[in-house]
Amino acid sequence: MRVLQPHKCLSLIAPRHLQRLLIDTAQRCGVSGYTAVPATGAGHSGLQAGFLDSHTNVFLTLLVSQVQLDALLPELDALMDAGYSMKVMVSDVSVLAHRD
Repeated sequence: MRVLQPHKCLSLIAPRHLQRLLIDTAQRCGVSGYTAVPATGAGHSGLQAGFLDSHTNVFLTLLVSQVQLDALLPELDALMDAGYSMKVMVSDVSVLAHRD
């Protein structure tokens, strides 16, 4: 039977125009994969309905190690301090391992 491996799930909701910047930042921190999907909704910045590029969000999910998370969080914090709007959520998850 395959073994469950502990990971961190880093989920980001951000304006669509930040997608490339966020992916590049994650890759510089050693993250090799991600899932990105368009996202609509409402929050402190108002309705993000996706009708215009400027009103479109992206939802990024990354499965990372603790080491990668520790490298990535200060980078995301710096982007937020620079005025970029995003939500950053971290949770503990278990991932069914690949067989070698």
